[in-house]
Amino acid sequence: MFLKNFLLRFVLLILIYLKFVGSQNCTKFSINYNIAKEIVSNRHSYELNLQSSGFVMKEGDIGYTETGTTSPRSGKANSDAEHVTAFETLIRDQTDDDFSSLVEYEDCLLGRRSNLTSHPKYRSINGYGNNLKNPYWGSSGVSFGRFAPKAYDDGIHSIRKSVTGRELPSPRKLVTDVLLKAEKANPPSRTPNMLLNLIFLYLTHDMAFQAPVEGINGENIRCCSKDNKNVLSSDFLNSACLPISVPHDDPFYMTKNVRCLNMIRAQQSTTPYTLQSGEILNKATSFIDHSAIYGTEESDTNKIRTFSNGKLRIPSNKVLPTDKNGNYVGSSLRLAVAPIGAVWPALFARNHNYLAEGLAGVNPQWDDERIFQEARRTNIAIFQSGIFTGLGIIFKKRNDETYYNEAVNPSISLEFSGSYRLGHFYLQDNMWLVDVNDPQKIEKILHSDALGRIDLFENNFDETIRGVLLQPLNFNQFSDEIINKYVKNEDGMGLDLLSIDIQRGRDHGHPTFLDARRKCGFNADFKSFDDLIAIFPQKNVDLLKAIYDDVDDIDLHVGAFLETFSLFTTVLVGETYGCIIGEQYRRTMGGDAYFYKHKTSPYPFTEAQINAIESFSFHHVICKNTNEKSVPRDWSLFESAQNPQIPCDNLSFNFLPWK
Repeated sequence: MFLKNFLLRFVLLILIYLKFVGSQNCTKFSINYNIAKEIVSNRHSYELNLQSSGFVMKEGDIGYTETGTTSPRSGKANSDAEHVTAFETLIRDQTDDDFSSLVEYEDCLLGRRSNLTSHPKYRSINGYGNNLKNPYWGSSGVSFGRFAPKAYDDGIHSIRKSVTGRELPSPRKLVTDVLLKAEKANPPSRTPNMLLNLIFLYLTHDMAFQAPVEGINGENIRCCSKDNKNVLSSDFLNSACLPISVPHDDPFYMTKNVRCLNMIRAQQSTTPYTLQSGEILNKATSFIDHSAIYGTEESDTNKIRTFSNGKLRIPSNKVLPTDKNGNYVGSSLRLAVAPIGAVWPALFARNHNYLAEGLAGVNPQWDDERIFQEARRTNIAIFQSGIFTGLGIIFKKRNDETYYNEAVNPSISLEFSGSYRLGHFYLQDNMWLVDVNDPQKIEKILHSDALGRIDLFENNFDETIRGVLLQPLNFNQFSDEIINKYVKNEDGMGLDLLSIDIQRGRDHGHPTFLDARRKCGFNADFKSFDDLIAIFPQKNVDLLKAIYDDVDDIDLHVGAFLETFSLFTTVLVGETYGCIIGEQYRRTMGGDAYFYKHKTSPYPFTEAQINAIESFSFHHVICKNTNEKSVPRDWSLFESAQNPQIPCDNLSFNFLPWK
């Protein structure tokens, strides 16, 4: 009895002590966090003065684009994340506290998490609640996931440096002196078409949406002098700036003495219930769910619904859903920037209405809401099926995790998002508009001239579809439109999208190329550049050796490109990015409670319905939602004698399993 009473008193004392210590920790946290918020506030005030003094991008500047569309929700997410980053930096620099683990302070900032108890019948628009224990996993408006630990110089948010302590090479120098000169394998014997490249562009848009930090009043932040001859001095440089330096002897930019390309860091985010810094905001859902079409907020979805027969509002003169005034809204605004980038979204938006008509036909008792939800659910399933079963040309390894695992976080990794930027290489200079009556009659429009011209697609729907089916991918050299003319000005000077991709990887804290290989379990025991001969041809090894200080400095995107160049003949993605893509697909499938094949889904498809979905391939989507009379047997490959046209007649979706 005495021992029992003693133990009870001892436990009580421990609990009182822990509560007292926890209170002390939260008091200390509150003081430092408020200081961090003041630091951020003062910085914003200073930067607002800079913008008021004219340090913003103006029309005609190299790289100028229309101002962004940051929502209040994402703006707050970035602001909250800035506070956390400043807080962690403050603790590191100004106190003797060891905040190597911030988990104990999370309750002080954000309170305790609460679990959901049940799934709704249909997946939510914003992805929230897919995982009952971690309802924010994969939802829009929270941070990206990561394939490997973040790689920042200070471990918080500052850009990685060489292992020697020096700055990494300029991304532009890496483009001109490594990637443009690299040795490449022969292209595949069966040439893929542009439509294949575009399905992965759409997949990226559907699962990832990172946006640059905007000025305090929504303006585009300036990081270079008005003539682009230099980076602004530190006194006039916004904290979000991450400009790209251009060598004085650059083969393109030297003609105008351009030495600086504008680039802004990505908006940050925190995930509710966590205290983390250096994480990047994802404005899309991480699920394959057509959020790029349906939106990530109920308010945006409602704007594009007709609320009649379950359909989306797609006016005859538009290619994407619009509001009642005929304007594109929400995520569609991003899809409308490049005409060919809207091809797959347009097809699947039309496919929603095709499905709505068919479902209503076999279920006349269904109301608008039921038809809409069932059409959306089935449209998503067709997209998921096509991605997971029909695209082996991209990478060799495939996962078939057809059960739901609540321990799997489906959040898309930043490295996965970066992997799809390989598609920039495969772009040719032009978009093709092919005459529907004469395939030899092709109008070619430079991509830099087509940017922002969604009317080209709206006014030439059939010609654009025929063009992406007939245009082969590029396997020769990076297009001038990509490396010199992106969002060009009147002088023809634009940005280098490939340099931005490399710099963006550093902004996102991507692991190095060798660290990513190690994470994949691949050979990465390379002590010197010469050891790279095991995976790269000698010419490419020499190019890397001439520009990087150390073999462990190689950027993931650069190394992954060189891997891909060596494997053109068989796949379109090298083994490291292939590993990252495969891992993401495993997480996307296994971590999605609503994935179309999961028998444990809150509202699973029947076997007959799954058969109907898997029988309705992307080939069918093209046929049913365009005026094409025939499509190549393998829609993703350039038409040839080995890949003849197949008539679209009698191709339809089997709606009977839904009756």
